[in-house]
Amino acid sequence: MAANRIGMTWDEGLYVLVGSTGLRNILRRNFASTAWSLEFHPPVMMYVYGIAYGTYVLLVTALRRGLGRISLDSLYEDGVRLFSGQRALFAVRIPSMVMGSLAVVLSYFLTLHLFKSEVVAVSAALFLAFSPGFLAWTSLAMLESGLSFLYVGSLYSLILAVEQSSPIIAAISGIMLGLALGTKETGFGIFLAVLPWSIVLFITEFLKNDSSGVWALGQILFLWVIFGLFTLYGAWPWLWRKPVSQFKRHVQAVSRLPSIPWAGEGFYLARLVESTPIQLSFLYGLGVVEAFFLADRQVHTIILLSWIILPLAFMSLPFVPKRVGAYEITFLLPALSILAAHAVESLGQAVEARLPIFGGLLMPVMISGLVVLLGLQAMTVHPYYMNYRNIIARSRSIGRRGFPIGWWGEGLDLAMRYVDNMAPSNSTVWIYGPRSTAFYHSTRADSKKSLGDEPLFDLRVKAGFEVATDTHFYTWRTGDLKFYFPYYYPGRHDDLDIERLRWNEVTYIVVARWATYDLALLDSGNKRIVSKLIRNYKPEHTVKIKDDEVCWIYNVGNLSRVDDSSVAFRELNPR
Repeated sequence: MAANRIGMTWDEGLYVLVGSTGLRNILRRNFASTAWSLEFHPPVMMYVYGIAYGTYVLLVTALRRGLGRISLDSLYEDGVRLFSGQRALFAVRIPSMVMGSLAVVLSYFLTLHLFKSEVVAVSAALFLAFSPGFLAWTSLAMLESGLSFLYVGSLYSLILAVEQSSPIIAAISGIMLGLALGTKETGFGIFLAVLPWSIVLFITEFLKNDSSGVWALGQILFLWVIFGLFTLYGAWPWLWRKPVSQFKRHVQAVSRLPSIPWAGEGFYLARLVESTPIQLSFLYGLGVVEAFFLADRQVHTIILLSWIILPLAFMSLPFVPKRVGAYEITFLLPALSILAAHAVESLGQAVEARLPIFGGLLMPVMISGLVVLLGLQAMTVHPYYMNYRNIIARSRSIGRRGFPIGWWGEGLDLAMRYVDNMAPSNSTVWIYGPRSTAFYHSTRADSKKSLGDEPLFDLRVKAGFEVATDTHFYTWRTGDLKFYFPYYYPGRHDDLDIERLRWNEVTYIVVARWATYDLALLDSGNKRIVSKLIRNYKPEHTVKIKDDEVCWIYNVGNLSRVDDSSVAFRELNPR
């Protein structure tokens, strides 16, 4: 199981810490703005991870000390201390796996409702479940699994509410809408998915001269929006005092996040195609084209088209920051899988009409073959599904602007284990990699010594937000090593100064492969340091995943001169 085999990746630790802190704030009735300024994304899915981790801590603590000796303060302190190891990481990933599974189940029922075909419904569920991208983000404590589930749940229940004129179902759909809005900014794409569909429905009712139908539809949609907005407001205390101005400030902060400078309008679409098996990409495209012709016969198909096209089009606009890659549009996969499944059925029916010799067996054979092939393709990168690239993407020279392995901090757990075993006492370790991941997997790091007076959430501080400092975080790691992350200080380091490193008692430098990509957006000085290390020196230790190097660990004591093997090393590791 991938969730139990992969070390912590980017953002997972942050989401758990923010969620746990949010729950603690709620229990203590601390709704000050500074207590809720920790992260750029809304907190709903982080609450879920906080609850999962809190449950894990409660069980572990109860088994060790008994329930009678547990208080909120002691539970929180134990939570900070116990946040370590693969067992805790698996515990916080359970909600993601559950949400992903529920998204698959709801996709089945939505497909069955729309197309009245068990074959298409099963195909849609299997295409979604075995998609490498969906497997990746439903195995990790990320926001995408929850968002995908809430997309499917809100839109499916909204369709039912309109068909049955049910205010209760509309309210349930609205609550799921609000939870999606409170999970991530891309949750607002639900409005884009519903807009064209609702316009068509209003026009249809109006042309019938049925004012009661127009009124009933308007009531359902009004309830949906109102319940959605109130759920968002209730779930996010940061909005409570000044909702409009706070939300405006949030949008401004998110829009100013670093964007990939070379990403064009087709960035997300290209990343989606690259990270999807070729046969599935073909079916996605065929399904979208077919849906345009289905829309006049099945009006609800419009919602699937809008679900895919409009959020993707909006996110592709020049002024919208381009972030990382296809994982940002994971919420499109359920709709794409549904249309791909219908496309398979249409292909099968067309072939059987011309070649009746198959006797109705063609569809089961096609679906089985496609699912087995998807499973085999995913297994090529198991358990690192986020690293899947189809044969076309792998065959062309992606270079440093691509998304090969190592972007998510894979292998940093093994690198930290090596550093813990080898670093001299009370020394400093430079790390070019995910900060929370490095702390999580080290038993010798010292949080206070490493962070100094900085808040753990310093990116929010740099964005102009006042963030409360929680001293409990300083007790997370109380070892002897100081971890320093040079890329957090652009402009401070101009070049690789070995003598200065030694004077500052820096004994090791860890370079995750993430730092070698243009997407890392390192400043010129840190780029120069990383480049010189990799090109001119042989690492003392290298971490590999499936024969690919993902972390290099350099002993500063061995950097006195360019290594004799550096030329050969460059040939083995071209940049």
